[in-house]
Amino acid sequence: MATQNSSERQQYSLADYYRQRISECDRDLAALERRSITISRLRGVTFFTALIVLGWAWLGEVDKRWIWTGAAVGLTGFIGLVAYHEKVIERANILSVRRRFNSRQRCRIERDWRRVPVPSVSTPERDGAVVRDLDLLGDASLFQLVCCAHTPLGITELRDWLLQAACVDEIRSRQRAAQQLAGMRDFREELDLRGNLVAASASGPASFLEWAESIPWLSARPWLKWTTRILLLVIVSNLTLGLTGVVSAASAYVVFVGLVLVSILVNVLFTYRVHEIFDSVDSKHNEVVHYHRLFELVDALPDNSTWCARLKREMGS
Repeated sequence: MATQNSSERQQYSLADYYRQRISECDRDLAALERRSITISRLRGVTFFTALIVLGWAWLGEVDKRWIWTGAAVGLTGFIGLVAYHEKVIERANILSVRRRFNSRQRCRIERDWRRVPVPSVSTPERDGAVVRDLDLLGDASLFQLVCCAHTPLGITELRDWLLQAACVDEIRSRQRAAQQLAGMRDFREELDLRGNLVAASASGPASFLEWAESIPWLSARPWLKWTTRILLLVIVSNLTLGLTGVVSAASAYVVFVGLVLVSILVNVLFTYRVHEIFDSVDSKHNEVVHYHRLFELVDALPDNSTWCARLKREMGS
């Protein structure tokens, strides 16, 4: 009875912990929503202010150097706000995933099966009887209770752990690793977050692995990298000199048109191949950053655990 009461107290304590985390995520999400609305308004203000200034410079009899400079500052501010807005939206997306993780963990503790996802996994024909007798897979099963994997490989690996016998040393190694990771709540939340974001990638882990193990396409074309960098530098320098009056507007315009034509030619020749590579491993959600963080988390696993140390060696290779 004492053991049962202790287990119940621990369950309620954990449930309260996850409720607090959910509340923190809701608070931060509300703050990000307010910030996003403010940024949207500022984007509109800076954009239309730049348009008005440009119209004034076009129609008014004023010193146009300062007007053009003001318009450039306004457009630069608008571009900066767009980039910052993207980061705010990404942070809100990550917070939403964190909230979902903590909500599911609370539901697991409370055995609220309706709100715990049932992982889609096949049952090997040879193990069908055992799975049915012990409720290992499916709705309200042991697998549904413990599975936090997101990728197909991770889900299949956990299924095999439940269905296939392991040697005593391996079982003890897994148990020690589980004991060490049990108290690392922030670490496990971050691990789940990055795994969730990687699994949600449109390209998928298989495409990322294929790209990571292939020969870098640009390594054989260093001249292309330097061409694009120099083009950008020359275009910005030319615009700056033209706007400040150091170079006549007509000369700056001719040079600008020539540089744009060269840039278009480079894009026509190489953009398709470059974007084909990007699309195979990344998108605007920046999955590569999530892979990077995921590998950092694996590297931070405890070294005094045999199982964790082996995982780090395998991932490192």
